[in-house]
Amino acid sequence: AEAPDPARAPAVIGSLPAVVSAAGLPVSAEESHNRIVLRFALGDLGLAPVGFALHDGEHALVLGPPGSGRTSALAAIGAAAGPLTVVVADEPTDLSCLLGLAPVPVAEVERLALTEQVEGLVPVSAAEVERLSPGRRTRRGDSEDRHDCPEGSASLGPQCRVLLVDDADRVTDPDGVLGRIAADAAARLHIVAAVRPDRLRSAYGGWLSELRASRSGVLFRPGPVDGDLLGATLPVRLDLPAVPGRGVVVSAGTAAVAQIASVEPPEFVEPSDLG
Repeated sequence: AEAPDPARAPAVIGSLPAVVSAAGLPVSAEESHNRIVLRFALGDLGLAPVGFALHDGEHALVLGPPGSGRTSALAAIGAAAGPLTVVVADEPTDLSCLLGLAPVPVAEVERLALTEQVEGLVPVSAAEVERLSPGRRTRRGDSEDRHDCPEGSASLGPQCRVLLVDDADRVTDPDGVLGRIAADAAARLHIVAAVRPDRLRSAYGGWLSELRASRSGVLFRPGPVDGDLLGATLPVRLDLPAVPGRGVVVSAGTAAVAQIASVEPPEFVEPSDLG
């Protein structure tokens, strides 16, 4: 009998682990002149790293109910993008502290496409880290009142940026900055916004609704019609286990069950341990 062609053999669907670390996956990004590929999860098809590709002018959405893991997914995407990551917020948040990055206000986002080094990208203060994450302290070697960004994070590289926007429906954009980025077909500023599905459905005509056209993102605890928000067809009976980080990664409308990588916050030590 003729041996089966390995190249045509069916893909193996494996058993996903309950936890996948960003360092152990590892998360990664590949950037070319007109797109960026972000891998931030372990897919059940072949147990291989998965994510989505964003061409110029494309964006992504992280959708799920409260407490489903939207912020953690943004952190995994930010870890994959590395020095291209920008946390869009007016003040430090759980996401900015988790990634060790100072937030950039909405009004200043557009200039990121024009500079290699962003002035004013300062470390997160220890007081803010303590307020948002009680018990965390300064990393060894840092001063007592500041938290440095990870090496290379302040130098964002030319042109391409991944803009992380948590609780996007609450973000105020009076000058229409995010709307202009979302509508620009040639933009190298890629918005990845986290929001509840019901809030997205009610955002008719806003910048959030513009992001749906890219058909890429992550779905947590999806309902029967939530796949439509990303142009994806989900199985009629999608029975995802109640495991933190378990969701559906959608790339250009193609869905895959995956375990999103978990990101450990910067390692902090007690000030008394500092030299």
